[in-house]
Amino acid sequence: MQPDLVSILLDSISLAIILGMGFYSLKLILVMRRGALEKSWRYISAGSLSLVFGIVGFAVSSIVGSILLFNLSEVLMTCGGSLMLLGLRSHYEFWKLPKRKLAKDSERLSDLI
Repeated sequence: MQPDLVSILLDSISLAIILGMGFYSLKLILVMRRGALEKSWRYISAGSLSLVFGIVGFAVSSIVGSILLFNLSEVLMTCGGSLMLLGLRSHYEFWKLPKRKLAKDSERLSDLI
């Protein structure tokens, strides 16, 4: 069965987006400085980079027909998803509000005046 033009176009756009995601993940890892959110962003960036390698490996394995590359891609995608989950959880823990009563809007406005 021959792929149609729409399928080829969507696959090409998806590949470009995945490669762009990998490019910016790598750049983010390389420019990350020490800070409060460094740990979570490093996990997220490493996870997305691992996902990119897994997706590209999965695409190549479907073309070549290699079961070893297919299995390796599955492992990379699972590791990438796990790293992203850890990074998002770490980011959430940093931004989570403590369990205390928040001030009313009128009280906050009076602080500004």
